Order: sequence, then C-alpha cells, then structure tokens
Amino acid sequence: MKKSRATRERVLDTALALFRKQGFERTTMREIAGAAGLALGAAYYYFPSKEAILLAYYARNQAAEALEVSGTLRERLGQLMHHKLAVVQRERKLLGAVVSRLANPADPISAFARETRDIREQSMALFAAALEGEQLSDELTRVLVPALWMLQMGLTLYFIRDKSPRQAKTHKLVDDMLDLLMPLVQLGAAAPQLTAQLTRTLSDAGLLQPT
Repeated sequence: MKKSRATRERVLDTALALFRKQGFERTTMREIAGAAGLALGAAYYYFPSKEAILLAYYARNQAAEALEVSGTLRERLGQLMHHKLAVVQRERKLLGAVVSRLANPADPISAFARETRDIREQSMALFAAALEGEQLSDELTRVLVPALWMLQMGLTLYFIRDKSPRQAKTHKLVDDMLDLLMPLVQLGAAAPQLTAQLTRTLSDAGLLQPT
C-alpha cells in the first residue's frame, strides 16, 4: 500500500513538472508515464487521464490549505485567503494555462464541476469554521460561506495573471476586499432584508443548496 501510494505521488509530481515545463494541453499521458519510469498502462492505473491528475493536485492543495486561524474575523479570513495564494503560488503558470476551463461547469476540472464538489465543499468548510463564534444568524452564515468562497476564487484568478513582484497587487486586493466586506457583514447582521436578498441572489446562481 505504501509503495502504491508513493508511486501515485511520483506520477503526480512528474506530471506537474511536465505541465510546468511544456503546458497541460501539450503534455501526454505517455510522456508522463515515461518520465515517471512506468509503462503507460501502469500510469493509467493510477490516473485514467490528465484531468484526473489535475483533480489530484486540487485535492493535495486542499489538504495544504487547512489552517488553524486566530484573531478577529477580519484577521481569520485574511489568514485563510493569503494562505490559499501561497499554496497555489508554484502552479500559477499551470493554472493560467487551464484558466478558461476552470470557469466552465461542464468541464471536469472546473471549480464548479460535479467532479470537484468535495474539494469545493472542503474549501467552504474552512470559511464556515472561520465564522464560528461570531454573532451571525444561521441564514447569514449560510450566505457568507459561498460568497467568501466565490471571492476567494475571483482573487485566485486575479493572482494567476498578476505580474507584480511576488503578486503584491493580489495580496493588497485581498486586504482591501476584506476591509470592504467587514462593514457589509455587520450590516447584514443588523438588516435581515439584506441577508434575504443575498440568499435569493446566490440561490438563483445555483450557489446555495435548498434548505
């Protein structure tokens, strides 16, 4: 079992290295197998497609994104979002090459696809945990979790294309967006009608599950 797991990780690491060097679309499963020292059939045993490899990369990233946060709500959310950017830093080029596919719900590697649902829910769970202990209604929390996830996705896409030194513009944008968001959270807590409007908006977009 340990050997099998190690081989799977070797295939994943080898594929990522090739994706970085020559791009996702140009890399073939045969090249990945050869570089990993495996027969093509053996590589397919671990990953039936390049898309499956990318999904494994997402899952690895999600495990790396787990983080114990502390401080105010603003500080906790900032820690999560900045950490997310640090986790994907190395693969900016790879993600940039498939960015058009990331937003297509019909694509299995999309952030919105059925195949990535577990990873998406794990990511949202981090935001749900960060909101714990706040004086927020259940409905507002239910709305904020996917809204924060959507904000993180937008920031990640900006990060992929950010050419400023060490992507400083994106990190500043994270802080600016959170500074804008905090008063809205307070307003939502005090104004149920705003929460209701947000609920309708996200439900219409298919980002909220029916209660």
